[in-house]
Amino acid sequence: MPLPCTTVHYQVIFLLNFRFFTMDLGRVQHFLQGKNILIIGATGFLAKVFVEKVLRVQPEINKLYLLLRASNSDMASQRLQNEVIQSDLFSVLRDKLGEDFDSFISQKVVVVAGDISLENFGLINVNLQNEMLEEIDIIVNFAASTKFHERFDTSMGVNTMGALHVLNFAKNCHKIQLLLHISTAYVCGEPQKGETIILEKPFEMGQPLKGTSKLDIHEEKKLMENKIEELRAKNADEKTVKYGMKDYGIERFVKFVSICFLYI
Repeated sequence: MPLPCTTVHYQVIFLLNFRFFTMDLGRVQHFLQGKNILIIGATGFLAKVFVEKVLRVQPEINKLYLLLRASNSDMASQRLQNEVIQSDLFSVLRDKLGEDFDSFISQKVVVVAGDISLENFGLINVNLQNEMLEEIDIIVNFAASTKFHERFDTSMGVNTMGALHVLNFAKNCHKIQLLLHISTAYVCGEPQKGETIILEKPFEMGQPLKGTSKLDIHEEKKLMENKIEELRAKNADEKTVKYGMKDYGIERFVKFVSICFLYI
């Protein structure tokens, strides 16, 4: 079953450059040359592939700013090494560069500790934030919770408010050329009779998949916060709060989306 949060991904309007998707490899390499790219959710499956590919096919990239969820830069650097750089995925690039691999990574990669669920990603280092706003040309957002039965507050924070925070950050970037949001697999719409290819279509702000009720992410956020307060006012323990928020997420999800359940 899709996440409740995915029903509100389309609440955010994304800046997409269609030409990027139609370029051949040579043109993509040329486009990326000298660029500064912010990659959000850099430890994820797709993000790691993207990072390795960019570094391997376009070593003349200027900088990759990799935003990782961490409370400080040391923890972010440790996550980067353990979950990304030291993975088998980078063996080809490591063999290609040999003893220059570590210096190449140090030169090209800037680790950023942050949290997509917070405004401006919760960045504490003002100098780094200003540098990013001044230098970033491209933002690619891979961050998402893809659990089928996630807590409503967690999925709302990452998949909905997080996407909005990315958009707002991009608006303040002085050189931005492309904002690419990698959506989850569960917002591609419904096939019409006889269709074999499902195309995503744009949605107006507040337009739900089902019914005529307007979907307001700020109202959903308020309802979510009120539900947490209600549970805690009853002295619910953390386990009860956790499953209460999961169930509440499903309740809100069903309100706006037509779904078909298949139990095996």
